[in-house]
Amino acid sequence: MWKIPRRLRDFPSAGDTVGKVPGLDFSHRVHGATFPQGICPAHLSGHSGGQFRLPRLSLMTEPEKAWTKILGWPGYRVYKHEINEKGKRLKLWVRRKAGNQKLVCRGCGQRVQDIREIYEREVRDLPWGEYAVTVVIELYRVDCPRCGVKAEKVNLLPSKAPFSKRFEEAVGQACESAPLRRVARQFQLAERTVRAIDVRYLKRWAARRRKPALRQMGVDEIYLGKSQKFLTVVSNLESGEPVWFGWERKQATLDHFFYS
Repeated sequence: MWKIPRRLRDFPSAGDTVGKVPGLDFSHRVHGATFPQGICPAHLSGHSGGQFRLPRLSLMTEPEKAWTKILGWPGYRVYKHEINEKGKRLKLWVRRKAGNQKLVCRGCGQRVQDIREIYEREVRDLPWGEYAVTVVIELYRVDCPRCGVKAEKVNLLPSKAPFSKRFEEAVGQACESAPLRRVARQFQLAERTVRAIDVRYLKRWAARRRKPALRQMGVDEIYLGKSQKFLTVVSNLESGEPVWFGWERKQATLDHFFYS
């Protein structure tokens, strides 16, 4: 288990040679500080006392600063890029900035400090002109006291699907005014993928929106056919939006709405 150093930029990155991930051997301990195998504390500081930190990552170059500004991911910086002019594809590698040190468990939302593993995840982001953009983001698996080993929660990645949040927002907004097949052709995705993105987009929209108070209620039924028969619908008469659905048109169906 790794303890987060004072600066996450001082932490080894995925693929670095300062130690193996996972299974590091923390054999060097000086004044309570922990160092992975192969890191000598004498090399990290010019004296034998005081505070120790792992070697800092290299400073951002001017091109990296430009890539980071264009990408616009809060708390992350671009440290590597790859352009495929023939295939019109752009690939960016990002990691945390120095000030982005808060780690949150994906399972329970609790803030944690113990890192178990560093890994990379590849997601699709919004296109830049004619170029399709793929972002390889450096993430952490944390050791949560409640949930155990879990992936960290990142607001830029709302689900386990290989898409960024703003990419899913763009797909969901396109589905509001265009058929699913046209949106799939526009973003070069499968129709079932667009449908799944749209469902996640609507769930996030419903969770954050302010729901109007239910003062006037209307009850109606919809005939679905011989197999399913009827569907009971409870609506808010002031806003005109459905509030609840229930199978069949019995009194017990409506009782379930009042007791739920």
